[in-house]
Amino acid sequence: MHLTFDQATSKVHLMKIDLNESELRTMLDMLTLSTIVASWEKYEEIEPELSAYLDLQQSIFAQLNDQGRDDLVEYVDEHEHYIVTDALHESFSYADFLDEFREDSFWADFVEHMADRDLIQRMGEEQFNRLSPEKRDIMADASEQRYWREVDQHGLEHFHLIHPQSS
Repeated sequence: MHLTFDQATSKVHLMKIDLNESELRTMLDMLTLSTIVASWEKYEEIEPELSAYLDLQQSIFAQLNDQGRDDLVEYVDEHEHYIVTDALHESFSYADFLDEFREDSFWADFVEHMADRDLIQRMGEEQFNRLSPEKRDIMADASEQRYWREVDQHGLEHFHLIHPQSS
């Protein structure tokens, strides 16, 4: 990749990217993964960043289309944007990465929330909120280890929701 920086306009100019076929397909796989993750949750605060991701993706797809790479991308009139072809999409491995990420994120968040809940029950929410993140981590460590052992051995099997009796 060759980049030049124009000091007068403060712009970086992308002049040329040399990718072999495998690297090109990997780049398109990565681009697809990044736009899926970025657009997972739609929050107004991230709209400018999300738009930048999608605009870059569409720019690259349009350039590939202009170069006759209809084996990789196609334009969908009804949606007015480019997508990767079905054949290319089926060869991507981002779905495996995404599944692993979602699974790992679920368990990490679950264990962290359960340990935080234990601390809040023990010390009260007001005192918990005054703890520094480092102090919370230290105090939650034993609970987290206990929850990790449980989820490693049994997943969610031993976790049950107990509703307090209504009065």
